[in-house]
Amino acid sequence: MMTRQARKYNGMVLLYGYLQRLFVSERIQEMLEYEPSEEARQSLTASLDTLTPLLRDFDPARPLTLEAETRLLAILDELEPALDRYEEMITPGARFEPMLIVAASTLYAEEHINQGLVHWGKHFDPTAEDRYRQQVPRLRSRVGSVTEIVKKVSEGIPLSADDHAEIDRWYGDVLRNRDGIRSDAEKIRELLKAE
Repeated sequence: MMTRQARKYNGMVLLYGYLQRLFVSERIQEMLEYEPSEEARQSLTASLDTLTPLLRDFDPARPLTLEAETRLLAILDELEPALDRYEEMITPGARFEPMLIVAASTLYAEEHINQGLVHWGKHFDPTAEDRYRQQVPRLRSRVGSVTEIVKKVSEGIPLSADDHAEIDRWYGDVLRNRDGIRSDAEKIRELLKAE
């Protein structure tokens, strides 16, 4: 059974991953001139600026302050409408640009979550740390591949059939797991409120 501190840190890691997912989505929309929201990006940046030092300075021996917990839950409350808008891009038969935005932002989020779980393991479970650390090369490779695809599209360079196949596969994974986004938000809330 996870300790209260382990659950809270896990919730913070997942929250950070989802903030990154939405932030990367906004950045890619900007690169592709696909109607990004400056307001959303500013809000996401502010939330990341609040959460980053809490993760960096986390001490498993010291509980989070009530102020920090309240702020984290407020960030999650602000995140949920943005997740609703994000989910609107995840539909069968989507055009290529939304597929690319969703696939790329998801891969970035997965890498951030995994890196956070490496740190979680460092604090709470060395076996888990090792397991998550083993995922780092694979996740970095996927992020590198999708970054190259986004760059090509933003520069008007034609994509190969392999590039299209990768995006189709990654997007298909997200589409199959779309319901997990809402349940993850509920799980984050549960973890952050851990007693």
